Amino acid sequence: MADLAVSTVLATEIEIAEFRTELDSYRAATIESLMLNEQQLVEVRARLDAMLAQAYVLPDGRRVFKTEDGQRVFDEHGEEVGADLVDPDMIEDWRPRAESYLSDREAERELVENRDRKLDLLDRMDAMDERLEEGDLTEDDLADMREELAEFAPEDIKQQVLGVNYQAPLELDRDFANAANPIRAVMDRAADISLEQ
Repeated sequence: MADLAVSTVLATEIEIAEFRTELDSYRAATIESLMLNEQQLVEVRARLDAMLAQAYVLPDGRRVFKTEDGQRVFDEHGEEVGADLVDPDMIEDWRPRAESYLSDREAERELVENRDRKLDLLDRMDAMDERLEEGDLTEDDLADMREELAEFAPEDIKQQVLGVNYQAPLELDRDFANAANPIRAVMDRAADISLEQ
């Protein structure tokens, strides 16, 4: 029993208060970020709607966009459309280009994904609040909750909460490399789906 008591040291009131303050900071940053996210979603969806309204429409109802170089055509879902279905030259130059549309479509996907992660984080923090109210917290309990925050908080939230103490990850993945190339990003994503099937 003595060994068990040593391994489960109860957290002090000061330690619990410090964690509550940390949790409040994460919650405030998350709510603020969600408000910005919603504003950005409204803006990007407005741009997408405007481009879809000006898109070239195929006989089957699909709306399509040709690339800046005028060589390829993509539909509103990011699928490439063959020249046997539509000649790129048939699409007037004044219509929105595929790069602009696909870039905003990818931005919308990332914003939705980011929003979902932050809503999940809020749920996790609510569960932490309940755990704090239950009492009898150990130092390990606080450490576990801090690890959970570090694991599930998006990078922009960590940066806002930790400020000068924040260290951004050094990883450069394919999505980062594709950020400026929406056509390549769409093709890579399609390849990933094919591999999963």
